[in-house]
Order: sequence, then C-alpha cells, then structure tokens
Amino acid sequence: AVWVESRVREPIVPLNIVVRRNTALAILASLAVGMAMFGCAVFLGQYFQIGRGYSPTKAGLVMVPMMAGTLVASTIFGRLTTRTGRPKRFIVAGTFILTGGFVMMSVLDHETPLWYLMVGMFLIGAGVGGSMQNLVLVVQNSVGLREVGAASGAITFFRSLGGTMGVSVLGAVLANQVASNITDGLAKLGIRGGGAESAGENLD
Repeated sequence: AVWVESRVREPIVPLNIVVRRNTALAILASLAVGMAMFGCAVFLGQYFQIGRGYSPTKAGLVMVPMMAGTLVASTIFGRLTTRTGRPKRFIVAGTFILTGGFVMMSVLDHETPLWYLMVGMFLIGAGVGGSMQNLVLVVQNSVGLREVGAASGAITFFRSLGGTMGVSVLGAVLANQVASNITDGLAKLGIRGGGAESAGENLD
C-alpha cells in the first residue's frame, strides 16, 4: 500500500500528509482510540451476555453509560476547545480519562457491582468523546485547505484500522485466556482435558 500510494498521481492517502508531525501523532493516537472504542464495545457485549447472563437486548441497554459518556464529553470538550482554541490539553485529559476507565475494567469479574461497571463505561466513553474529535480537529488545522478532505479521511481510516486490529488482537488474547482457565479449572476438578480421545473417554 505504501509503495502504491507513493507512486500514483492522486493517492487516496497522501504520504506527504501522513508523515507530518501533527498528523503522524494524531494517527497513532487514533489507532489507540479505535482499539479502545471498538474493542470495548465488542467484548463488553460478550461479557454481559456470557458472564452475566443478559440477553443481547439487555446487554446493549446496559452499555448506554458508555455512549452517554461519549455524548457528554464530546459536547463539553468541543465547547471548551472552541472557547480556548487549544485542543491539546483536552486530548491529553481525554486520554487520561480513557486510561482510568480501562484500569477500572481490568479488575471486573462475574460478580462486579453494576454501578462500578457503569462508572467505568462512562469514563471510557468520556475518554473517547474527549479525544477522538479533537484529534480530527488537530489534523484539519495542520494541513492546507486543499488537503483537509484527504487528511480527515486518513485519520478516520487509521481509527477504523486500529479498531480492527484491536478486536483481532484482544480476541486472540481472550481465546488463549479462556482455554487456559478452562483447562486449569477442569484439572482442579480431576477432569483430564484434551483432544477428541480424552473427550470420548469422558463421555463413555
């Protein structure tokens, strides 16, 4: 993709925009935000359905605090950015809020109080809302008028790419952890886990 984009006459993602300092930093941050946003939405939905026994509809409704956090933070941070003209401080604040939300989520299990989950989800949503749009704003203000469309499309693309990568990587980690924990749990119960042969012996 880099080779093609560097040779075509009208590249979809102009490399001379991507390599600029502000754009490159915003793209890296957008990758992280995309991982957080998409990964959280996918795996929290699974957690509520599998770990808490909620239906898909209830699992979606329980995640409303995350969307509320995104709505509230994007509105407030957007107004503050318009008033001050300095988005950097709000991007940093949003990143810290997002990190705090994930720190809270790192200790949850099937008995975690619902209010605790809602606070964590609200912080994650607020962190995404506070940083995501300001990253786009920084990129748009760093390029010329003729390059605004390409720069905006580039950062949106990399945010989606970060989400795709995050879901894939976190899914692999989750699958590995589940397999390991199931094997350990069966071993503690005196059940020998393994392939088809052991499964057939257990069924007999």
